[in-house]
Amino acid sequence: IPDGADRTVTPANNVMVDGAAFCPMAGPSFTCLGSADATVDIVEPRLACTSKEWEIQVDSDGDCAPDGPFVPGGDKVDLTGAQFPVHLRFTIRASNPGDVAVNAVASDSVLSSCVASLPGVAFVAPPACELGLAKLIAPGGMAQWVCQIRVGTADAMRDLAACDGTMDGVFQNSATVEGT
Repeated sequence: IPDGADRTVTPANNVMVDGAAFCPMAGPSFTCLGSADATVDIVEPRLACTSKEWEIQVDSDGDCAPDGPFVPGGDKVDLTGAQFPVHLRFTIRASNPGDVAVNAVASDSVLSSCVASLPGVAFVAPPACELGLAKLIAPGGMAQWVCQIRVGTADAMRDLAACDGTMDGVFQNSATVEGT
């Protein structure tokens, strides 16, 4: 059934049978035509990325350990005046508005390669990083993937901001969610 099939169509199933009254051909051959109604249930797998957001946790007391609650930063986090180290937490959410369960995976090649290649920047646990982890999303359901990063110094943050290739002082990740 092609994508975009009309859900209101009632398909017909026509069958034609050619044969002989007896085997081997002992008598005249015959042809009969029959038809029957068939019900076809068209189900659509669908996946929607519903949000991507960053949160920040700073070192508020100068003891070199981020503490306190994570503060929402939306899609951009301003670290002007922040005392390092900091924890950055990225969350991506996806929903399944389709008719069948979807096995979904979130990925972000820019974030993963930048964190892996930069000194002073690392995934931390919990929750470390769930990118690449498959999650089954039921129809009408939602899933989220979380990555938490420790950035040790302002220089490491500048390196992270430049790692996306834009040289604009802002790190722009490229998270996506795909499903099967």
